[in-house]
Amino acid sequence: MVSNNEKIFYLTIMSSSWCNFRCIYRFENNYFKKENIITSQDTIFRIKLFIKNTLEKKLFNRIHITWYGGEPLLDFKTIIDIMDYIINLSKTYNIKISSDILTNGYLLDLYKFTELIKRNVNIFQITIDGWKDTHDKLRPLLNNGTTFDRVFNNLILTKNIKENFIMIIRSNITQTNIYSIKKFLNVISIYLSNDKRYYFSFFIIKRSGSKNDDKLDFIDREKRNFVLKDLYNYAFSLGLNVLSNTLLYQMGTIPTKYGMCGAVYPYSITIRNDGKIFKCPMTVLLDNEAVGYLDKDGSLIIEEEKINRWAKYINSKIGCPRLAEFGEM
Repeated sequence: MVSNNEKIFYLTIMSSSWCNFRCIYRFENNYFKKENIITSQDTIFRIKLFIKNTLEKKLFNRIHITWYGGEPLLDFKTIIDIMDYIINLSKTYNIKISSDILTNGYLLDLYKFTELIKRNVNIFQITIDGWKDTHDKLRPLLNNGTTFDRVFNNLILTKNIKENFIMIIRSNITQTNIYSIKKFLNVISIYLSNDKRYYFSFFIIKRSGSKNDDKLDFIDREKRNFVLKDLYNYAFSLGLNVLSNTLLYQMGTIPTKYGMCGAVYPYSITIRNDGKIFKCPMTVLLDNEAVGYLDKDGSLIIEEEKINRWAKYINSKIGCPRLAEFGEM
């Protein structure tokens, strides 16, 4: 847990832009190719230089790393490499290190799980979009295979791990999977009820510019708060822990507990695995959303006009600027 007086730098690293899933609500583009499955050695070198340069300035008490994709565990080796490097640097510069990972859970076996925890990656988020039949339709494998059983089993196996960790189980909501999510909650509560390491979160799927937007049954805006409240209350009634912005802030994964979008927070960037820089992790597959790139010496080369697009929202209360631009806020 972080303290209120800590100054934190938030760094999101996209270790792999490829994904072994083909979720129907995610977008793809020309960068979403198999040859981009791992981070190049050149980009790893630049990332390490950037982190070293940042820590040397001694402007922050803590650096928080978020591992993102694609599916980040497709390049597990890079995660381990960079986390080992950061931990060694933290001893030199006396700075705290924390880290989380957003993964689909398919590759999260106990070996990877425990190796990540050893390296301060001890906050995990996986996504399960309902019971088996519904989840497998929304989140199939690249070859259209099923994913629920393996993700569910990987999740249950973590219960026997003694090390400290936090697991966030997120469910994305459309008009058609609400009942299926409740069925999933009924079953998972048998295993995880009253276990303080596990938290449940729910997210309304909104239009994102995906080519599949027209295929999804979105929840009407005026019904969203009711649906969310109903699911949170249902999970709570089963003895499951539910997530809040305050808890996320205390964990150190978001910059404020007041709903500020992490992308507009001034001390946060996202690095794609080709070295391009973004403010919003959700835009990393869109080349025109890049605000700059990592130079060979680890310095940031930033396009002022593009970074100002995000900076203007610092004092805004609209929530996510990108969703606002789509008319979804």
